[in-house]
Amino acid sequence: MLEELYRYPREVAESFFSSYTDGILYGLSWRGDGGYIQPGALKFQGRIYYLTNPLDAAERLKDRVRDGEKYRLVFRPEYDSERAAKDGGENPLRVYSLTLDAFHTERFERERTRIFYYMYAQYGKRDGFIPLDDPHEVYGLCAANDGYAFAFSPDFVRRKLLPEIEDKARKHPMDFPLMQTAFQDERLSVRFIRQYLKEYRLQTGRSGEISDELLSDSGKLLDELMTAIKYLRFAGSFADPESAPSLRKDAAPKREGRML
Repeated sequence: MLEELYRYPREVAESFFSSYTDGILYGLSWRGDGGYIQPGALKFQGRIYYLTNPLDAAERLKDRVRDGEKYRLVFRPEYDSERAAKDGGENPLRVYSLTLDAFHTERFERERTRIFYYMYAQYGKRDGFIPLDDPHEVYGLCAANDGYAFAFSPDFVRRKLLPEIEDKARKHPMDFPLMQTAFQDERLSVRFIRQYLKEYRLQTGRSGEISDELLSDSGKLLDELMTAIKYLRFAGSFADPESAPSLRKDAAPKREGRML
């Protein structure tokens, strides 16, 4: 499952990502029918854990789930008393790895502060896990290092936000960098969302101030962002059609050397 690295590489990684909040650092995207979690890294309670091979979620959890039921897929701590003993036994509850599990609502609420919420999904014996929208919060949040608590994942941006923007008849200039985020497989920062919401509020004659409470609540933030995407419009016009930002994926500028 997600394993912590040994001492030297662990210390290097923790130093590099020291300014990041808890959340997905890179990878761990959902791919394929039924559900494979791709390799990646997750920062959880200040430590970094790595998935080095694709994980078949349906196969892993087939003995813990029932056909037709909905689950919250989470990564939870897995304790290793033998490994702790080898390390000196000073902390028998030291977490060395995280394991994928499927929770119903009651258990999820009971252990909410001790797990990482990866996905809300429905299980089927034939189709595996099918991702669903959670009406209360955004799952699979990415780590952030811009002063905010989280960022939205590339998977989420492509699945949830991109279709809404593509359907807009009069796109606002701020829609194009948002689309570029999806095309370049980048996380969507709360810093950018704050500017987007500010533009929307000012366009509708309201104050552009965005509260810290809203910016720290993924569910409420998403609700307002979806409303802003729907109604924020470009009031002007491009003098030269060729100067308008391109929507083509292959027109997005290439970036080299990007780790995240």
